[in-house]
Amino acid sequence: GSGNASVAIMPRIVRKIDPVYPAAERNAGITGSGVVRLLVNTNGTVDEVTLVSSSGNANLDQAGINAAYKWRFTSAGQKVRCYLRLPFTFRLR
Repeated sequence: GSGNASVAIMPRIVRKIDPVYPAAERNAGITGSGVVRLLVNTNGTVDEVTLVSSSGNANLDQAGINAAYKWRFTSAGQKVRCYLRLPFTFRLR
């Protein structure tokens, strides 16, 4: 190595949007958890969301993906885009 690698600063969450529980799944008592991978841009917005681990239900997965696109992060001086993994959970209360 050349010794001039920079240390990435992880962006902090500024706005977290919870996924909207799809009515059909809620009414049917369907619950689940999944994981999405976000590509966070240098300005703190989400460029891309990929499903890493499915909740076992396509509608819950899509709701998790849709919510992740609305999250916002501090740019924290980031000069490069970075990936983050975030879990999402649908639970009946």
